[in-house]
Amino acid sequence: MPDTTTNVFSHLRTKLANAVLDLRFGALLRGGKETSHPQLGAYATNNSSYSVIDTLFRDRVKPSDVLVDVGCGKGRVINAWLAAGYANRMIGVELDTGIAAKTRERLRRYPTVSILSGDIIANFPSRGTLFYLFNPFNAAMMSSFKETLKDCISSRSRGEATVIYYNCRHIEVFADPACEIEYGKLEHPYAVIHVFAGRARGPDE
Repeated sequence: MPDTTTNVFSHLRTKLANAVLDLRFGALLRGGKETSHPQLGAYATNNSSYSVIDTLFRDRVKPSDVLVDVGCGKGRVINAWLAAGYANRMIGVELDTGIAAKTRERLRRYPTVSILSGDIIANFPSRGTLFYLFNPFNAAMMSSFKETLKDCISSRSRGEATVIYYNCRHIEVFADPACEIEYGKLEHPYAVIHVFAGRARGPDE
């Protein structure tokens, strides 16, 4: 019974903390939304908790990074980046044009933030260096995302990028010589994937 009570209070504290930060950035972001594009391999839109986002990105963001939230939904991850004080360029890409429009309107006063509407492959942020994904789509789309990212970074002088993949249901897609993976678990399993263009990583690198 004490453990159950502790869990209930912990859950309530998390919900309250989420609500307070949501409101700081203009709207209470309640719940998820089923995708209107299942034929494109998309999954439901969900909100990650602020504490999880903070943990996943802590000590990983460099001043030069361009941050990209793939399937940004209502924009809580971008809220969290702003709350953390990151001055980086931030890009959200959302397939559902209605959700994207509302998120764009809510965050319009932040000049470092852009919200793109549409498919991630057709709207790939070519300058992105640090990507966040919360299980946004199926394995076939994840494979397309990975290959597009590899092609994109292959043209850079520093051909690498990092993907933080939370609730990583299709991590097998990144079983690729160009990818180096770290695993962890918070509320869901996650993977931090370092992607290197044009070469495999050797054991001593």
